[in-house]
Amino acid sequence: MKRPILILIIILILIAVGAFFFTKSGYSQKIMGEIKARGLMEYTTGEAIEMTLNKCSQCHTVDQIKKYCDRCGPPFVVIVHNMTKHAIPMWRAKYPKAKISDITDSQAVAIVQVWNGTIGNWEKGWRKEDMERLLEGNQALLKLLNTPVEQRKLEKAISKEEMSPAEKYQREMMNMK
Repeated sequence: MKRPILILIIILILIAVGAFFFTKSGYSQKIMGEIKARGLMEYTTGEAIEMTLNKCSQCHTVDQIKKYCDRCGPPFVVIVHNMTKHAIPMWRAKYPKAKISDITDSQAVAIVQVWNGTIGNWEKGWRKEDMERLLEGNQALLKLLNTPVEQRKLEKAISKEEMSPAEKYQREMMNMK
């Protein structure tokens, strides 16, 4: 008698957990966002664009970022590293009441690919040794730097327009801001 009840309870728990993860509830979205931020799952193109806009617009307007070019400074792989390791801590010290969230390694990799795909990738115009030195041992971004552009899924999808209609709309909205 106890065994069928135990099986029923387990089945109900599995259904509840499945419903939690496969619905669009706020909690499930937060959990999935955290899983992706930790690098346990990959971002879709649309999620990467949305996350990039949310993270980068904490300090910059999209217009400011879109005006950044190869004459302005180093490639985005170096810029994003500097933002995560130097600029965000300095900003927090200067403005302690400002709410600026951290950028994880997984998010940094996605952000670099989104901006490279949207604005352009000028890593080829820089010496690899210089970029490696500027990355200060950041393993996630060094791995991305050593990944051929053709194998960078997000960057390739955005630059080649291999996106769903919803993702294309997001990209158009980003370009309009």
